[in-house]
Amino acid sequence: MRRLSILALATAMAASTAVSAAAARQGSPEDRTFHVRLERGACFGTCPVYSVDVAADGAVIFRGRKFVTCVGEHRWRISSGSVRRLMAAADRANLFALRDEYRGRMTDMPEFRLEVTRHGLTKRLVDYAGGSAGMPATVTDLEQAVDEIAGTRACATRSRR
Repeated sequence: MRRLSILALATAMAASTAVSAAAARQGSPEDRTFHVRLERGACFGTCPVYSVDVAADGAVIFRGRKFVTCVGEHRWRISSGSVRRLMAAADRANLFALRDEYRGRMTDMPEFRLEVTRHGLTKRLVDYAGGSAGMPATVTDLEQAVDEIAGTRACATRSRR
């Protein structure tokens, strides 16, 4: 009896995961678990170093570290329409089908880390000159969309700090 209960629980969990993965691929706008984080790392020069988080409710948290106008933590909100645009960009990137890491064979480039949660599933991806390592252009498009839609330009512009 106990084996049947464990088997039934495992089957239910597998089915739930399959449904969640399908929902993540379909891009339902009703995803309250949606979250995206973009971290832009240091390079040999003066590349802006910061992270930006965007939640399903439109809350944005920008954490500026180096070579940015806004150092420290800054918060603002974006509209629900902007969140839906970001969800759509994340869905187009199809991150859940991609490798976890793309590393080019060069040095002194900034490392970007992208994390997306859709319908309770989280995908993390590392981009170190990933375009030269077979990373699809849709990942770069998503990195740019995060900055554009979240409105980081005013804070992420280069400064000499």
